[in-house]
Amino acid sequence: AFLKRHEIRAVLDATHPFAHQITRRSHDIAREMGLPYMRFERPAWQPGPGDHWISLHDESEAAAHIAPDAVVFLATGRQSLPKFANLGHAQLICRQIDPPEGAFPWPNGAYLIGRPPFSMADEEALFRRLSVDVLVVKNAGGAASRTKLDAARALGLKVLMIERPPCTARPCLSERSLAEAWLAQWT
Repeated sequence: AFLKRHEIRAVLDATHPFAHQITRRSHDIAREMGLPYMRFERPAWQPGPGDHWISLHDESEAAAHIAPDAVVFLATGRQSLPKFANLGHAQLICRQIDPPEGAFPWPNGAYLIGRPPFSMADEEALFRRLSVDVLVVKNAGGAASRTKLDAARALGLKVLMIERPPCTARPCLSERSLAEAWLAQWT
């Protein structure tokens, strides 16, 4: 209804790289309406000197890389929390933007409420205060949320990086200039 009401002529889907349902729905609606569609995914983060990253395909793989009694900071979102049920041997801290609807699902964890943006200094101080040993994060890319990775590097923390799945919506671009050029033809 929104697309029709506002006479939208094309859809550039730039949602979060892990927002699979939104992307699938946007793609399907654009196709049904006969609108040109393009998926844009910002470039993934890449490790640099001093980073201690381990790439994972799925959150459930994290347990193999976490020592007993480690303090694990989960920055992967509430939806993925059930995939960490196998981390009973560690202390979990799951940061959420909004207060949760209920208690943490396991006795070895807690929610931490926080609304971005977070500076690198804030993230570093938080990780020190909580005695974090491991950071678990989805490879969302982008500068705004990279500060937690920079803080982890400064503190020498292990980072378990959940790699994004390949872009399934086609066509798909990852260079901003190409996405802007594609969009310019419809404006």
